[in-house]
Amino acid sequence: MKTASFINCFLPFKIIFDRKLWLLCLLYCNSFISTAQSSYTMGNQSVSDCRGILTDSENGTPAGNYNHDENSVFRICIPGADSIVMVFSSFCTEVGLDVIKFHDGPDTLSPLIGIPFSGSSTPPVTIARSGCLTIHFTSDRSVSCTGWVANWFVNKTIPEPPIIAPIANQNCGVNTIAILLSEPILCDSVSADDIRIIGAGAPVVSSLNPIGCVNGTTKTLQANIAGGIFSNGTFNLILRNSFLDACDSLWQLISYQNFTVSGCPIVAEILSNDTILCLGECTDLVANAWGSTSGIYSYNWSNGLGTGRGPKNVCPTTTTTYRVTVTDNINTPAGVALKTVV
Repeated sequence: MKTASFINCFLPFKIIFDRKLWLLCLLYCNSFISTAQSSYTMGNQSVSDCRGILTDSENGTPAGNYNHDENSVFRICIPGADSIVMVFSSFCTEVGLDVIKFHDGPDTLSPLIGIPFSGSSTPPVTIARSGCLTIHFTSDRSVSCTGWVANWFVNKTIPEPPIIAPIANQNCGVNTIAILLSEPILCDSVSADDIRIIGAGAPVVSSLNPIGCVNGTTKTLQANIAGGIFSNGTFNLILRNSFLDACDSLWQLISYQNFTVSGCPIVAEILSNDTILCLGECTDLVANAWGSTSGIYSYNWSNGLGTGRGPKNVCPTTTTTYRVTVTDNINTPAGVALKTVV
């Protein structure tokens, strides 16, 4: 049985002058050295291995040669492959009569890649971009040779992350968010560590649960928010998810979506430099407010202090409670703050 040589893996590169193709082949060699591959002999079959070794049939005499009167088709098809690349490390057939052909597609009717090859010159790197590479070999009734050893591998671009469907406006206090994805993800890869919600109050996702898993995947997730969200505004949801492609490569993808929360009252507070005063002493009161998406606030004070954020200078002669009511220009529920000065 023929074996592929790690050193021979590099031999074809001596005749490659295209830098991109050279890098492509170098990637192949790294993959070849580090990853176990299935080995096949030439015959009528279809495979979907993302990397592998293909030799001649080895059915001839002497042992290791291909046989006479062969006519076989070997097909490699990988869903989602950007390209299937085949690299030969050795090659010998009867010149002009025992011929190998390559087709960019699922059968011998697909477009021919290059020209038919025979003889002792190693075929150039062969690249199929349709997702299928078909190899067709024929031999005549007389002379044979040692055949070939070739390796193939697949190139795939980084897949697009699943799209998160628009999330409806959420009410104040929301503590669960339903997430609907355009593509399934692995249920056993879902974790609260894979989600972030960025916005007012810095919400924390306590758990992320897959919903309705089928065959280990789902398109629906539920994010549970610790304590709920009690601030109005727009929140950014960032989801990291895992995708296992046809080559069993695990990709970490990032999906984004925004949602809004409304109906929460304005948060108001009254600040002062002093909370304990002697009778007749004075202090300044200042109101702060947040939580309105408009950012425009109106302040209405008790005790005849009028309007505006302040500062409001007060000189109480008894223990006095001051009240400020804060509203905005978009009908957000008003916020109220109290401050007692002794």
